[in-house]
Amino acid sequence: MEDAIPATVEGQLFGLADRIQTIVAMFDIGQAPTGSKDPFALRRSANGIVKILAESQLPLTLRDVLESYTGEVRIDQNGIMTSRMRDIDSDQNINSVSAFLIERLNFYLKDYKGYAYDVVNAVLAAGADDVRDAIARAEALTAARESDDFAAISAAFKRIKNILRQAEEKHFVLGSPKDVTLAPEAQQLADAAAALVPVVAKLRQQRPTAKRWRPLPRCARSWTPSLIK
Repeated sequence: MEDAIPATVEGQLFGLADRIQTIVAMFDIGQAPTGSKDPFALRRSANGIVKILAESQLPLTLRDVLESYTGEVRIDQNGIMTSRMRDIDSDQNINSVSAFLIERLNFYLKDYKGYAYDVVNAVLAAGADDVRDAIARAEALTAARESDDFAAISAAFKRIKNILRQAEEKHFVLGSPKDVTLAPEAQQLADAAAALVPVVAKLRQQRPTAKRWRPLPRCARSWTPSLIK
């Protein structure tokens, strides 16, 4: 984690392509890290992917990197080797690699950046495919949690969660707020929340990583070593 990332965009892309190719190939042949065993240093490779995405200006997510290596996969069908295009959403090994990368992001946020475990858990629970966005969320949450307002909101959400859990245990039917008449205060809160939805969506689109370009898949395929073919 202490090594500097490549200084050029070309070097960064090559670093991502080389690492994801190695990780996926090793997972495909059953060499995923288990416990303390990691003979091919795949955790180190995944740490490098996270670090490059965190410290570069590449507008890529973990899924973008993973999609760069979802070309053909060779499978044995009754002794006959055939090829098929792999699906990132249904391929079990790809899903395992995706979970592995998220676990490495967890490590980066908690052990390298020093964010509290519950902050990291909250960020990852909300979806953290974008590494720099995950860092920004962790930073914002760390700053906000010290405020009195945050403590009050947190307590309110905990109470709401408990009420909903008890309602589910008692088999109460939970419908949409549109189906009930809310108290004036509750209606004002619902209206205010609804009004913020487009504002938040617009702000999210203004993030530096919101505009995507995808050079990585082409680069990854052209740089794939022949060793694993």
